[in-house]
Amino acid sequence: MDTRWQNLPHVHHTFAPTEYPNLETWETEKTRIRNQILFAAGLCPLPEKPPLNIKIWNRIERDGYTIEKAYFQSLHGFYVGGTLYRPIDPQPKSHPGIISPHGHARLGRLNESDAASYQARGLTFARMGCTAFMWDMIDYNDSARHLSGAYEDENYGIVHRVPWIHKQDDRMLWNIGILGFQLWNSIRALDFISKLPEVDTNRLGCTGESGGGTQTYNLYAVDDRLHVAAPVCMVSAYMQGGCVCENTPLLRIDTNNVDIGATFAPKPLILINSAQDWTQHTPEVEYPAVKKIYDLYDAADHVTQIQIDAPHGYNLAMREADVAIRMGTPTQPNLIQRHLMTVHSHIYAAPSYLEEFGPIESADDLLTQRLIVYGVGPLSDIASPNWLLRRSGEAESRHRVVLEANNIYCILRAVESGLGISALPDYVARERPNIRQILPDLQGPSFDAYLVYAEELRHTKRIGVFRDFLLSQIAAWKY
Repeated sequence: MDTRWQNLPHVHHTFAPTEYPNLETWETEKTRIRNQILFAAGLCPLPEKPPLNIKIWNRIERDGYTIEKAYFQSLHGFYVGGTLYRPIDPQPKSHPGIISPHGHARLGRLNESDAASYQARGLTFARMGCTAFMWDMIDYNDSARHLSGAYEDENYGIVHRVPWIHKQDDRMLWNIGILGFQLWNSIRALDFISKLPEVDTNRLGCTGESGGGTQTYNLYAVDDRLHVAAPVCMVSAYMQGGCVCENTPLLRIDTNNVDIGATFAPKPLILINSAQDWTQHTPEVEYPAVKKIYDLYDAADHVTQIQIDAPHGYNLAMREADVAIRMGTPTQPNLIQRHLMTVHSHIYAAPSYLEEFGPIESADDLLTQRLIVYGVGPLSDIASPNWLLRRSGEAESRHRVVLEANNIYCILRAVESGLGISALPDYVARERPNIRQILPDLQGPSFDAYLVYAEELRHTKRIGVFRDFLLSQIAAWKY
């Protein structure tokens, strides 16, 4: 059999993330991915943009925000409906603009459930001081009669897919498909929010989950106007999208969602993922691969990930991933930075280890010890955590490494078990009863920890409460 017909990738195909040796190689591939997406979407060349013909009406005022109905013209005679969320008294050119595509929830942008409350997402952005817009996928809600001629009260997802599944007709010959329509609507949604008088077009963002996550990274792969992005539960090496609106012929030629997700580099990106869906491997697979691309720009601090132990969706915990404790000085100019503490590290061992292998009384004794070290991962960038390895002679001591891990809790438990010795931050190890500090005069590099959050959250009550609690706890520590 022709090898080109063997091992064909499919929706659940497992991809090995590609490594790029230098920035020039990646930039060439990034351009190729952009062109490939546009071609597969039927947007090469890009269509003419007709007037938006914006209409906004039916304003409802609530506590700290407003909700309005809105629509705009995407293509000639083709209108896109959505919901607009605004601060209560928006000022000209003063508010970030957030566009938020929804996923395949039963009721689209009107869905209300624990897994996906779209109304809560929009109004939360408005209360934070942002203008946010959420619009319909093709054949959802106000767009339900545009293409299929059908309408479904109970499950828009059925109507959304039916006109496009297994259709071998002239639309395919002319490269017309639902993915292309939705990508074009995303581009036009960005046009729409940029036209609003209160929106600062230097602060534009996009976030969506599942099918909305696909729309998020497809958009930022082809449109450079976004400044921050947060695809949720979708950047995966294990699953490429379960709907025809996420898969179209010729889309992923020699690429996959991990590389597409990385095309936002070097701009600020957060990969929000679930411990209960196909993004569960993000901390150890997809995030390190994306971070390596950010490293090519010397912008590793512009990308992060957060995993929530919750079902697939955009739930409360995922929406609240808006503060972080950063190890090292943040470089983003638009973040509030509050210094929390300076972290020091020492060498620790379990009494059981010392009983078996003898006391460690000098730095020379390190040359014969069993070592537990940090593997490749986020910890590798923090103040040389493997200083113990270098202190005991890296070339000579590599053969004495008994465990490598990029999870600090894993390393702590390994030390407690008596497997070996390791360098640990004092705030992690000092009060653990099953280990003790050795060679107290031998200290590793220190680093600073910061609480960071967006400027727009400065006066948010829950952020203030959390900040004050954190500072009070740290003040009582002896580190």
